[in-house]
Amino acid sequence: MIAGVPPSSHWFIPYQSLLSLPQVETTIVEDINFNELHTPRAKVSGVELSVLARIIGVLANSDMMNALCVDRYQSQLPAEYVVAHHPILVLKINGLSTSQWAAATKNQDPGPYMITYPDFKPSFKVLTHQDMPQEPTEMFLLSFGTQKDQFGPITPSGHFPTDSPVVLGFAIAKENCLRCHNHGTAGGTKAGRTWSTLAAHARHNPVDFANYVHDPRRVDSKATMPGNPAYDQATLAAITAYFQAFPSE
Repeated sequence: MIAGVPPSSHWFIPYQSLLSLPQVETTIVEDINFNELHTPRAKVSGVELSVLARIIGVLANSDMMNALCVDRYQSQLPAEYVVAHHPILVLKINGLSTSQWAAATKNQDPGPYMITYPDFKPSFKVLTHQDMPQEPTEMFLLSFGTQKDQFGPITPSGHFPTDSPVVLGFAIAKENCLRCHNHGTAGGTKAGRTWSTLAAHARHNPVDFANYVHDPRRVDSKATMPGNPAYDQATLAAITAYFQAFPSE
């Protein structure tokens, strides 16, 4: 959804062209990726996604960005989220490209691109789920579309009160679960388990499903999915109720 670019096509923007755009610079002290890279504090520079979108001519009716990573992880970045948190497409870390920085620090290269935030503060809370920073690394594709296309296929069908467990569970699932689980073209495919598979699991074994969301290794010692230890029983029940209400294949 970029002016002059045919729908569903790809457009390559060279790194040097991105460097020519207006840059912001900030010191990052709370980013899980830098913590994992043994760098609790880093100075990064890059271009704000909102600025990038404006300069390349993203259409006004596009209200969703999706960041796709090499491992098929996908971050969803709705327009209101971008306005609230000012995500930055990182171009340099401590003055170096990501590959140069990785070589100098003997770290894994988090590029070609990654996204971080100048000072992330949660803008909403659903039960015990807080608005979370979408921090993709090894990102190679940024797409522009609509929330209708991304969230429409997983929106609960039927009429539910706004404070019902199904609606609350949906609000959590679309920010947390959709990063690694997909329904058709919506969502990431890193986990290799579709939305319908999750729905079947929640319906057939709700206790096991909730335990897995809370602490995956409690259910499967080989699980690689991060747990959600802060989720209380009401939050786990809401996520389970949402997936139980979703049709499975």
